Amino acid sequence: MKKTLIFVGVALLLTWLYLFPSNGSEGLPKPVFKTSEILRGDLSVKISSTGIVEPNFKVEVKSKASGEVLSFPFEEGDHVKKGELLLQLDKSDEKRNVSKAHAEMSSSSAKLKKAETALLLQKTKYASDIKSSQSEIETALANLKESEDKLKRQSELFGKKFVSQESLDTAKTLFKVNQEKLVQAQTRLQTAKDSIHDITMKENEIELVQSEVKRAEIAVDEVEERLDETEIFAPINGVIIEKLVEEGQIIASGISNVSGGTAIATIADMSRLFIIADIDETDIGSVKIGHAVRITADAFPNEVFKGKVTRIAPQGVIDNSITIFKTKIEVQGTGKTLLKPMMSANIDIVTHQVQDAVYVTRAGIRKDEEGEFAVILKNDRPEKVRVKTGIKNPIHVQIISGLKTDEEVILGDWEKILQEAKEKKDKGSSLRKILWMIRSK
Repeated sequence: MKKTLIFVGVALLLTWLYLFPSNGSEGLPKPVFKTSEILRGDLSVKISSTGIVEPNFKVEVKSKASGEVLSFPFEEGDHVKKGELLLQLDKSDEKRNVSKAHAEMSSSSAKLKKAETALLLQKTKYASDIKSSQSEIETALANLKESEDKLKRQSELFGKKFVSQESLDTAKTLFKVNQEKLVQAQTRLQTAKDSIHDITMKENEIELVQSEVKRAEIAVDEVEERLDETEIFAPINGVIIEKLVEEGQIIASGISNVSGGTAIATIADMSRLFIIADIDETDIGSVKIGHAVRITADAFPNEVFKGKVTRIAPQGVIDNSITIFKTKIEVQGTGKTLLKPMMSANIDIVTHQVQDAVYVTRAGIRKDEEGEFAVILKNDRPEKVRVKTGIKNPIHVQIISGLKTDEEVILGDWEKILQEAKEKKDKGSSLRKILWMIRSK
Protein backbone atom coordinates (compact mmCIF):
# COMPACT_ATOMS: atom_id res chain seq x y z
CA MET A 1 0.00 0.00 0.00
CA LYS A 2 2.86 2.32 0.94
CA LYS A 3 4.62 1.58 -2.32
CA THR A 4 1.41 2.31 -4.29
CA LEU A 5 1.09 5.72 -2.69
CA ILE A 6 4.69 6.47 -3.47
CA PHE A 7 4.13 5.47 -7.09
CA VAL A 8 1.09 7.75 -7.39
CA GLY A 9 3.00 10.64 -5.90
CA VAL A 10 5.85 10.17 -8.29
CA ALA A 11 3.42 10.06 -11.19
CA LEU A 12 1.80 13.32 -10.13
CA LEU A 13 5.15 15.03 -9.81
CA LEU A 14 6.24 13.79 -13.21
CA THR A 15 2.97 15.16 -14.65
CA TRP A 16 3.65 18.58 -13.05
CA LEU A 17 7.13 18.70 -14.47
CA TYR A 18 5.72 17.73 -17.88
CA LEU A 19 3.16 20.53 -17.82
CA PHE A 20 5.61 23.08 -16.43
CA PRO A 21 8.94 22.11 -17.91
CA SER A 22 12.10 23.44 -16.34
CA ASN A 23 13.91 26.37 -17.99
CA GLY A 24 17.48 27.07 -17.21
CA SER A 25 19.47 25.81 -14.34
CA GLU A 26 16.72 26.66 -11.91
CA GLY A 27 14.06 24.88 -13.98
CA LEU A 28 11.63 27.90 -13.88
CA PRO A 29 9.22 29.24 -16.56
CA LYS A 30 10.07 32.70 -17.94
CA PRO A 31 7.66 35.58 -17.07
CA VAL A 32 5.44 36.36 -20.06
CA PHE A 33 4.96 40.10 -20.63
CA LYS A 34 2.55 41.82 -23.01
CA THR A 35 4.57 44.29 -25.07
CA SER A 36 4.08 46.95 -27.72
CA GLU A 37 6.45 48.13 -30.42
CA ILE A 38 7.82 51.64 -30.53
CA LEU A 39 6.77 53.13 -33.86
CA ARG A 40 7.94 55.90 -36.18
CA GLY A 41 5.75 57.95 -38.51
CA ASP A 42 3.41 60.95 -38.69
CA LEU A 43 1.45 61.56 -35.49
CA SER A 44 -1.51 63.91 -35.15
CA VAL A 45 -3.95 65.09 -32.48
CA LYS A 46 -7.51 65.66 -33.61
CA ILE A 47 -10.87 66.80 -32.26
CA SER A 48 -13.86 64.98 -33.70
CA SER A 49 -17.40 66.23 -34.14
CA THR A 50 -20.29 66.31 -36.58
CA GLY A 51 -21.78 69.17 -38.55
CA ILE A 52 -24.12 70.26 -41.34
CA VAL A 53 -23.06 71.34 -44.82
CA GLU A 54 -24.08 74.92 -45.64
CA PRO A 55 -23.62 77.01 -48.80
CA ASN A 56 -21.74 80.28 -48.85
CA PHE A 57 -25.08 82.02 -48.37
CA LYS A 58 -28.74 81.61 -49.35
CA VAL A 59 -31.25 84.11 -50.76
CA GLU A 60 -34.99 83.65 -50.37
CA VAL A 61 -36.64 85.03 -53.50
CA LYS A 62 -40.05 86.64 -52.91
CA SER A 63 -42.73 88.36 -54.94
CA LYS A 64 -45.07 91.02 -53.63
CA ALA A 65 -47.37 90.56 -56.60
CA SER A 66 -50.53 88.50 -56.89
CA GLY A 67 -51.67 86.45 -59.85
CA GLU A 68 -51.32 83.21 -61.74
CA VAL A 69 -47.83 81.78 -62.33
CA LEU A 70 -47.52 81.78 -66.11
CA SER A 71 -43.92 80.61 -66.32
CA PHE A 72 -41.36 79.10 -63.93
CA PRO A 73 -39.12 76.89 -66.13
CA PHE A 74 -36.55 75.93 -63.48
CA GLU A 75 -36.34 72.97 -61.11
CA GLU A 76 -34.46 72.34 -57.90
CA GLY A 77 -30.80 71.78 -58.63
CA ASP A 78 -30.77 74.05 -61.70
CA HIS A 79 -28.08 76.71 -61.99
CA VAL A 80 -29.20 80.29 -62.60
CA LYS A 81 -27.35 83.48 -63.42
CA LYS A 82 -27.88 86.84 -61.79
CA GLY A 83 -30.51 88.85 -63.71
CA GLU A 84 -32.02 85.78 -65.40
CA LEU A 85 -35.85 85.70 -65.55
CA LEU A 86 -37.10 83.13 -63.05
CA LEU A 87 -40.86 83.61 -62.92
CA GLN A 88 -43.62 85.36 -64.85
CA LEU A 89 -47.00 86.19 -63.28
CA ASP A 90 -50.20 87.28 -64.98
CA LYS A 91 -50.21 91.11 -64.81
CA SER A 92 -53.99 91.65 -64.96
CA ASP A 93 -54.66 91.92 -61.21
CA GLU A 94 -51.76 94.25 -60.54
CA LYS A 95 -52.61 96.51 -63.51
CA ARG A 96 -56.10 96.99 -62.05
CA ASN A 97 -54.55 97.76 -58.68
CA VAL A 98 -52.30 100.37 -60.29
CA SER A 99 -55.26 102.08 -61.98
CA LYS A 100 -57.24 102.11 -58.74
CA ALA A 101 -54.32 103.52 -56.77
CA HIS A 102 -53.76 106.30 -59.30
CA ALA A 103 -57.46 107.22 -59.18
CA GLU A 104 -57.38 107.41 -55.38
CA MET A 105 -54.26 109.54 -55.49
CA SER A 106 -55.92 111.92 -57.99
CA SER A 107 -58.95 112.21 -55.72
CA SER A 108 -56.76 112.94 -52.72
CA SER A 109 -54.74 115.50 -54.68
CA ALA A 110 -57.94 117.31 -55.78
CA LYS A 111 -59.20 117.32 -52.20
CA LEU A 112 -55.90 118.81 -51.06
CA LYS A 113 -56.04 121.51 -53.72
CA LYS A 114 -59.58 122.41 -52.65
CA ALA A 115 -58.52 122.61 -49.00
CA GLU A 116 -55.51 124.77 -49.88
CA THR A 117 -57.77 127.14 -51.86
CA ALA A 118 -60.20 127.38 -48.93
CA LEU A 119 -57.32 128.17 -46.60
CA LEU A 120 -56.03 130.88 -48.91
CA LEU A 121 -59.48 132.48 -49.07
CA GLN A 122 -59.82 132.28 -45.30
CA LYS A 123 -56.48 133.96 -44.79
CA THR A 124 -57.37 136.67 -47.32
CA LYS A 125 -60.70 137.33 -45.58
CA TYR A 126 -58.99 137.40 -42.21
CA ALA A 127 -56.47 139.98 -43.34
CA SER A 128 -59.19 142.08 -45.00
CA ASP A 129 -61.50 141.96 -41.94
CA ILE A 130 -58.65 142.94 -39.64
CA LYS A 131 -57.65 145.83 -41.84
CA SER A 132 -61.26 147.04 -42.31
CA SER A 133 -62.00 146.80 -38.57
CA GLN A 134 -58.87 148.66 -37.67
CA SER A 135 -59.77 151.37 -40.18
CA GLU A 136 -63.28 151.62 -38.70
CA ILE A 137 -61.80 151.97 -35.23
CA GLU A 138 -59.49 154.75 -36.37
CA THR A 139 -62.43 156.59 -37.97
CA ALA A 140 -64.62 156.00 -34.91
CA LEU A 141 -61.90 157.30 -32.59
CA ALA A 142 -61.49 160.40 -34.74
CA ASN A 143 -65.25 161.02 -34.88
CA LEU A 144 -65.55 160.41 -31.16
CA LYS A 145 -62.78 162.87 -30.43
CA GLU A 146 -64.38 165.46 -32.69
CA SER A 147 -67.83 164.98 -31.11
CA GLU A 148 -66.28 165.13 -27.63
CA ASP A 149 -64.61 168.43 -28.44
CA LYS A 150 -67.85 169.79 -29.91
CA LEU A 151 -69.82 168.71 -26.85
CA LYS A 152 -67.32 170.46 -24.64
CA ARG A 153 -67.64 173.69 -26.64
CA GLN A 154 -71.46 173.50 -26.71
CA SER A 155 -71.49 172.97 -22.95
CA GLU A 156 -69.35 176.07 -22.43
CA LEU A 157 -71.45 178.16 -24.79
CA PHE A 158 -74.65 176.91 -23.19
CA GLY A 159 -73.36 177.98 -19.83
CA LYS A 160 -72.84 181.46 -21.26
CA LYS A 161 -76.31 181.41 -22.82
CA PHE A 162 -74.80 181.64 -26.32
CA VAL A 163 -76.49 178.37 -27.57
CA SER A 164 -79.80 176.74 -26.95
CA GLN A 165 -80.57 173.56 -25.08
CA GLU A 166 -81.37 171.92 -28.34
CA SER A 167 -77.88 172.56 -29.66
CA LEU A 168 -76.41 171.08 -26.50
CA ASP A 169 -78.65 167.99 -26.74
CA THR A 170 -77.67 167.47 -30.36
CA ALA A 171 -73.98 167.55 -29.39
CA LYS A 172 -74.61 165.01 -26.61
CA THR A 173 -76.48 162.69 -28.95
CA LEU A 174 -73.71 162.83 -31.55
CA PHE A 175 -71.12 161.97 -28.87
CA LYS A 176 -73.07 158.91 -27.73
CA VAL A 177 -73.56 157.74 -31.32
CA ASN A 178 -69.80 157.97 -31.95
CA GLN A 179 -69.14 156.03 -28.72
CA GLU A 180 -71.43 153.22 -29.91
CA LYS A 181 -69.75 153.21 -33.33
CA LEU A 182 -66.34 152.77 -31.62
CA VAL A 183 -67.62 149.89 -29.57
CA GLN A 184 -69.10 148.28 -32.67
CA ALA A 185 -65.83 148.73 -34.56
CA GLN A 186 -63.86 147.20 -31.67
CA THR A 187 -66.29 144.24 -31.55
CA ARG A 188 -65.85 143.64 -35.28
CA LEU A 189 -62.06 143.73 -34.83
CA GLN A 190 -62.24 141.11 -32.08
CA THR A 191 -64.54 139.00 -34.23
CA ALA A 192 -62.05 139.26 -37.07
CA LYS A 193 -59.21 138.25 -34.76
CA ASP A 194 -61.22 135.29 -33.45
CA SER A 195 -61.58 134.01 -37.00
CA ILE A 196 -57.92 132.92 -36.74
CA HIS A 197 -59.35 129.66 -35.34
CA ASP A 198 -60.99 129.04 -38.70
CA ILE A 199 -57.57 129.32 -40.31
CA THR A 200 -56.11 126.84 -37.79
CA MET A 201 -58.93 124.39 -38.48
CA LYS A 202 -58.35 124.63 -42.21
CA GLU A 203 -54.60 124.16 -41.70
CA ASN A 204 -55.30 121.02 -39.65
CA GLU A 205 -57.65 119.85 -42.36
CA ILE A 206 -54.88 120.35 -44.92
CA GLU A 207 -52.45 118.33 -42.81
CA LEU A 208 -54.94 115.46 -42.74
CA VAL A 209 -55.47 115.67 -46.48
CA GLN A 210 -51.70 115.86 -47.03
CA SER A 211 -51.33 112.64 -45.03
CA GLU A 212 -54.03 111.11 -47.16
CA VAL A 213 -52.18 112.18 -50.31
CA LYS A 214 -48.93 110.76 -48.91
CA ARG A 215 -50.60 107.42 -48.24
CA ALA A 216 -52.02 107.47 -51.75
CA GLU A 217 -48.55 108.15 -53.18
CA ILE A 218 -47.10 105.28 -51.14
CA ALA A 219 -49.93 103.04 -52.33
CA VAL A 220 -49.12 103.96 -55.93
CA ASP A 221 -45.44 103.16 -55.38
CA GLU A 222 -46.37 99.81 -53.82
CA VAL A 223 -48.73 98.71 -56.57
CA GLU A 224 -46.26 99.80 -59.23
CA GLU A 225 -43.58 97.80 -57.41
CA ARG A 226 -45.93 94.81 -57.30
CA LEU A 227 -46.57 95.23 -61.00
CA ASP A 228 -42.81 95.17 -61.58
CA GLU A 229 -42.57 92.01 -59.46
CA THR A 230 -44.86 90.08 -61.73
CA GLU A 231 -41.48 89.37 -63.31
CA ILE A 232 -38.92 87.93 -60.90
CA PHE A 233 -35.22 87.83 -61.79
CA ALA A 234 -32.42 85.86 -60.13
CA PRO A 235 -30.69 88.10 -57.58
CA ILE A 236 -27.43 86.09 -57.58
CA ASN A 237 -25.52 83.41 -59.42
CA GLY A 238 -26.36 80.13 -57.77
CA VAL A 239 -28.34 76.92 -57.56
CA ILE A 240 -32.07 76.62 -56.88
CA ILE A 241 -32.19 74.48 -53.75
CA GLU A 242 -35.89 75.01 -53.06
CA LYS A 243 -38.77 75.69 -55.48
CA LEU A 244 -41.93 76.82 -53.71
CA VAL A 245 -44.47 77.54 -56.48
CA GLU A 246 -45.43 75.88 -59.73
CA GLU A 247 -46.80 77.02 -63.09
CA GLY A 248 -50.57 77.48 -62.98
CA GLN A 249 -50.57 78.23 -59.28
CA ILE A 250 -52.31 81.40 -58.13
CA ILE A 251 -50.51 83.32 -55.42
CA ALA A 252 -51.66 86.19 -53.22
CA SER A 253 -48.94 88.29 -51.69
CA GLY A 254 -50.43 89.27 -48.35
CA ILE A 255 -47.67 91.80 -48.07
CA SER A 256 -46.36 92.85 -44.69
CA ASN A 257 -43.23 94.52 -43.46
CA VAL A 258 -42.25 91.20 -41.93
CA SER A 259 -42.97 88.73 -44.75
CA GLY A 260 -42.03 90.94 -47.68
CA GLY A 261 -44.22 88.92 -50.04
CA THR A 262 -44.74 85.34 -51.19
CA ALA A 263 -41.67 83.07 -51.15
CA ILE A 264 -40.94 81.82 -54.67
CA ALA A 265 -37.66 79.94 -54.33
CA THR A 266 -34.39 79.72 -52.42
CA ILE A 267 -31.14 80.19 -54.31
CA ALA A 268 -27.80 79.19 -52.80
CA ASP A 269 -24.40 80.60 -53.64
CA MET A 270 -22.39 77.39 -54.05
CA SER A 271 -19.09 79.06 -54.88
CA ARG A 272 -17.98 78.11 -51.34
CA LEU A 273 -19.21 75.35 -49.03
CA PHE A 274 -18.97 75.29 -45.26
CA ILE A 275 -19.63 72.85 -42.45
CA ILE A 276 -21.08 74.24 -39.24
CA ALA A 277 -19.91 71.98 -36.41
CA ASP A 278 -20.47 72.00 -32.65
CA ILE A 279 -17.25 71.89 -30.62
CA ASP A 280 -17.40 71.15 -26.89
CA GLU A 281 -16.09 73.88 -24.58
CA THR A 282 -13.47 71.44 -23.25
CA ASP A 283 -11.93 71.20 -26.74
CA ILE A 284 -12.48 74.66 -28.22
CA GLY A 285 -9.30 76.05 -26.64
CA SER A 286 -7.25 73.75 -28.87
CA VAL A 287 -8.99 74.82 -32.09
CA LYS A 288 -7.43 77.66 -34.08
CA ILE A 289 -8.32 79.49 -37.28
CA GLY A 290 -6.55 77.77 -40.16
CA HIS A 291 -6.42 74.28 -38.62
CA ALA A 292 -6.67 71.50 -41.18
CA VAL A 293 -9.82 69.39 -41.10
CA ARG A 294 -10.52 65.85 -42.31
CA ILE A 295 -14.11 65.49 -43.57
CA THR A 296 -16.17 62.36 -44.26
CA ALA A 297 -19.83 61.92 -45.13
CA ASP A 298 -22.17 58.95 -45.05
CA ALA A 299 -23.20 59.77 -48.62
CA PHE A 300 -19.60 59.13 -49.79
CA PRO A 301 -18.28 56.34 -47.57
CA ASN A 302 -15.06 55.91 -49.56
CA GLU A 303 -14.18 59.59 -49.80
CA VAL A 304 -12.13 61.78 -47.48
CA PHE A 305 -12.43 65.54 -48.05
CA LYS A 306 -10.23 68.38 -46.91
CA GLY A 307 -11.18 71.56 -45.11
CA LYS A 308 -9.92 74.28 -42.81
CA VAL A 309 -11.30 76.19 -39.83
CA THR A 310 -12.36 79.71 -40.88
CA ARG A 311 -14.42 80.95 -37.92
CA ILE A 312 -14.99 80.17 -34.24
CA ALA A 313 -18.04 81.65 -32.53
CA PRO A 314 -17.01 84.25 -29.92
CA GLN A 315 -19.78 83.05 -27.61
CA GLY A 316 -20.94 79.57 -26.71
CA VAL A 317 -24.50 78.29 -26.62
CA ILE A 318 -26.11 75.77 -24.28
CA ASP A 319 -27.31 72.56 -25.92
CA ASN A 320 -28.67 69.81 -23.63
CA SER A 321 -26.85 71.35 -20.63
CA ILE A 322 -23.56 71.32 -22.57
CA THR A 323 -21.81 74.48 -23.74
CA ILE A 324 -20.78 74.28 -27.38
CA PHE A 325 -19.14 76.67 -29.82
CA LYS A 326 -20.31 76.91 -33.42
CA THR A 327 -17.27 76.42 -35.63
CA LYS A 328 -17.22 77.19 -39.37
CA ILE A 329 -15.14 74.94 -41.63
CA GLU A 330 -14.60 75.69 -45.32
CA VAL A 331 -14.70 72.65 -47.60
CA GLN A 332 -11.79 72.43 -50.03
CA GLY A 333 -10.94 70.33 -53.06
CA THR A 334 -13.38 67.76 -54.46
CA GLY A 335 -15.75 68.17 -51.52
CA LYS A 336 -16.89 71.52 -52.99
CA THR A 337 -18.52 69.68 -55.91
CA LEU A 338 -19.71 66.49 -54.19
CA LEU A 339 -21.12 67.64 -50.85
CA LYS A 340 -24.62 69.12 -50.80
CA PRO A 341 -26.30 71.61 -48.45
CA MET A 342 -27.91 70.05 -45.35
CA MET A 343 -25.81 66.89 -45.61
CA SER A 344 -24.40 65.68 -42.30
CA ALA A 345 -20.62 65.40 -42.12
CA ASN A 346 -18.04 64.00 -39.73
CA ILE A 347 -15.08 66.22 -39.05
CA ASP A 348 -11.67 65.68 -37.51
CA ILE A 349 -9.86 68.92 -36.70
CA VAL A 350 -6.10 68.35 -36.66
CA THR A 351 -4.90 70.54 -33.77
CA HIS A 352 -1.30 69.20 -33.64
CA GLN A 353 0.79 67.21 -36.10
CA VAL A 354 4.38 65.94 -35.98
CA GLN A 355 6.00 64.33 -39.00
CA ASP A 356 8.42 61.41 -38.60
CA ALA A 357 7.65 61.17 -34.90
CA VAL A 358 8.65 58.35 -32.52
CA TYR A 359 5.53 57.24 -30.69
CA VAL A 360 4.06 54.42 -28.64
CA THR A 361 0.69 53.38 -27.31
CA ARG A 362 -0.44 55.51 -24.35
CA ALA A 363 -0.76 52.38 -22.21
CA GLY A 364 3.04 52.03 -22.39
CA ILE A 365 3.71 55.32 -20.58
CA ARG A 366 3.44 55.49 -16.80
CA LYS A 367 3.87 58.24 -14.25
CA ASP A 368 5.22 58.47 -10.71
CA GLU A 369 6.30 61.25 -8.40
CA GLU A 370 9.46 61.82 -10.46
CA GLY A 371 7.68 62.06 -13.80
CA GLU A 372 6.93 59.86 -16.81
CA PHE A 373 8.63 56.55 -17.49
CA ALA A 374 8.31 53.38 -19.50
CA VAL A 375 9.25 49.77 -18.78
CA ILE A 376 11.15 48.11 -21.62
CA LEU A 377 12.00 44.48 -22.07
CA LYS A 378 15.79 44.17 -21.99
CA ASN A 379 17.46 40.74 -21.98
CA ASP A 380 14.05 39.24 -21.15
CA ARG A 381 13.87 41.35 -18.00
CA PRO A 382 11.87 44.55 -17.28
CA GLU A 383 13.88 47.77 -17.13
CA LYS A 384 12.48 51.12 -16.04
CA VAL A 385 13.55 54.13 -18.20
CA ARG A 386 12.68 57.83 -17.94
CA VAL A 387 11.03 59.38 -20.99
CA LYS A 388 10.11 62.81 -22.29
CA THR A 389 6.81 62.95 -24.15
CA GLY A 390 5.26 65.33 -26.67
CA ILE A 391 1.81 65.44 -28.22
CA LYS A 392 -0.82 62.91 -27.23
CA ASN A 393 -3.95 61.61 -28.88
CA PRO A 394 -6.43 59.07 -27.48
CA ILE A 395 -4.27 56.15 -28.72
CA HIS A 396 -0.63 57.21 -29.01
CA VAL A 397 1.88 59.51 -27.34
CA GLN A 398 4.95 61.06 -28.92
CA ILE A 399 8.34 60.09 -27.46
CA ILE A 400 10.87 62.91 -27.58
CA SER A 401 13.60 61.07 -25.69
CA GLY A 402 14.15 57.90 -23.70
CA LEU A 403 13.02 55.18 -26.16
CA LYS A 404 14.22 53.77 -29.48
CA THR A 405 12.26 52.18 -32.29
CA ASP A 406 14.08 48.83 -31.85
CA GLU A 407 12.79 48.53 -28.28
CA GLU A 408 9.52 47.24 -26.85
CA VAL A 409 7.57 48.61 -23.93
CA ILE A 410 5.85 46.38 -21.44
CA LEU A 411 2.10 46.82 -21.00
CA GLY A 412 0.03 45.86 -18.02
CA ASP A 413 1.08 45.17 -14.44
CA TRP A 414 4.66 43.99 -14.97
CA GLU A 415 5.38 43.95 -11.22
CA LYS A 416 2.47 41.55 -10.67
CA ILE A 417 3.81 39.30 -13.40
CA LEU A 418 7.25 39.24 -11.74
CA GLN A 419 5.64 38.50 -8.38
CA GLU A 420 3.66 35.62 -9.85
CA ALA A 421 6.86 34.24 -11.45
CA LYS A 422 8.63 34.42 -8.09
CA GLU A 423 5.79 32.57 -6.43
CA LYS A 424 6.00 29.86 -9.08
CA LYS A 425 9.75 29.65 -8.48
CA ASP A 426 9.28 29.16 -4.78
CA LYS A 427 6.54 26.59 -5.38
CA GLY A 428 8.71 24.72 -7.87
CA SER A 429 11.62 24.53 -5.44
CA SER A 430 9.41 22.96 -2.76
CA LEU A 431 8.09 20.34 -5.16
CA ARG A 432 11.59 19.32 -6.24
CA LYS A 433 12.56 18.85 -2.60
CA ILE A 434 9.54 16.59 -2.08
CA LEU A 435 10.43 14.62 -5.19
CA TRP A 436 14.00 14.11 -4.01
CA MET A 437 12.75 12.89 -0.64
CA ILE A 438 10.40 10.38 -2.31
CA ARG A 439 13.14 9.08 -4.60
CA SER A 440 15.52 8.60 -1.67
CA LYS A 441 13.20 6.21 0.14
